[in-house]
Amino acid sequence: MKTETHRSLLSITFCVLLLFLLPASLAFAEGNSESTSFTFQVDDHGIMTLEGSGPLDAEAFAELNEDARLSVLAVSVPEGVTEIGDGALSNFRNLQGIVLPDSVGRIGAKAFQNCESLSSLTLPANLRELEADAFEGCGALKAVCRWCDSGIKASMLPEGLNLKIMHRPNMAFASYAWGADGTFCAASAPCVHHNHGPIYERVRTDVLVIEEPTCEEKGCVEAAAVFLNPGFGIRTQEVTVPASHRLIHHAAAAAGCENGAVQEYWECDLCGSLFGNAAATWKIGAPAVGKPLGHNYAFSDYAERPTCQDDGLARYVCTRCGDERTEEVLASPRYHVYDYEHQDGAWKSTCSEHGGVVYHCTVCGAKTVVELPLLDHEWGDWVVEKEATEDATGLKTAKCKNCDARVHAVIPKKK
Repeated sequence: MKTETHRSLLSITFCVLLLFLLPASLAFAEGNSESTSFTFQVDDHGIMTLEGSGPLDAEAFAELNEDARLSVLAVSVPEGVTEIGDGALSNFRNLQGIVLPDSVGRIGAKAFQNCESLSSLTLPANLRELEADAFEGCGALKAVCRWCDSGIKASMLPEGLNLKIMHRPNMAFASYAWGADGTFCAASAPCVHHNHGPIYERVRTDVLVIEEPTCEEKGCVEAAAVFLNPGFGIRTQEVTVPASHRLIHHAAAAAGCENGAVQEYWECDLCGSLFGNAAATWKIGAPAVGKPLGHNYAFSDYAERPTCQDDGLARYVCTRCGDERTEEVLASPRYHVYDYEHQDGAWKSTCSEHGGVVYHCTVCGAKTVVELPLLDHEWGDWVVEKEATEDATGLKTAKCKNCDARVHAVIPKKK
């Protein structure tokens, strides 16, 4: 039984080409009109597939209400349709792309009016008439393409639209190359015009798993490639996928206070094997683990403040990781709780003796003295102890008025 796994997202540009790949059995809406020869189906992917031939007019979609039109993302127009009539595909506001066959010769007035999301369109090679207002309200459509072997001229386009060339591959010489795991496909072919070089395109694929590969056994997938160049079409291929480990990457971890550094490694979630490289060629028993750095605790504050009579708890915080711990602090005289708001006594300082203020401990009553700074000396007048002469300096002395301290100064020589 096929098991569908995760599908890679394809570009909106490729949405139109999916019209040829997805089954109509997923249809959630279908209809027909008695006044036209067309029937249509809209699948769960928002892709509308038309069946019928001749001129396509607005009556083909008359029964679609606004919500149903908003659900349509792409439209497949079959070969044999000769005209996209006036207003035929108007108000499909979420339409992102449409494939038009070369049998279409006319695109009528307001044929794509208000298709606001339409961003790409390749004109049929046999187009002969394009009404000027065919793309009215198509704000996302800045350019259209023509095949390199068609005769469409830029003069046919409405004002404001650019014309680009899409080279048509010569499919008789086309080749395809699939990736080993089926996740991409490359196509190449010469252009139908010999004066142009080869056409090459590489795209990612949608993958449907048929059989999961394991660590020891090959698997198989069905890959679908959708090319930007419609000439390459859509290709499906069963691809044998080599046996491989399904690896989960574990980034390297730096050392912490309690955990050592851990090396980068890869783990297979199928067999549990560990590898030291992404190629799974270096098998390891366990990732290398270094030594922890250890905590670096620094004092923060007291959870319970110690006193001279009661034990306390000091709080320490790690500077690296913020971890906290507490440590008992024994009662000690150095933890007296002095009342510095109330003095038990005081005396003033002089220039020779310090004063002090007495405070008491509110816990045990012990007293402490806070020393006050000395006052400055109050010097008296200078007294000459030795007169200066022309040959020698003199000396003068001043005495403090409050103590026996003296200060001396040199008197310069006389000139």
